[in-house]
Amino acid sequence: MLILLSPSKTLDLAPTAVAGKTTLPEFLGEAAVLAAVLQKKTQPQLAKLMAISP
Repeated sequence: MLILLSPSKTLDLAPTAVAGKTTLPEFLGEAAVLAAVLQKKTQPQLAKLMAISP
């Protein structure tokens, strides 16, 4: 398989508009609790939990 990459002929290097209104994550509290629990686990425990090889 061959892939050909070609530069753009018209590069617009002007900064894009900044997004206006932002929101807070919906599950911020739950994510913090989950992160605290997972930080206490060892590498083998995490590997078993996620069903991956360490």
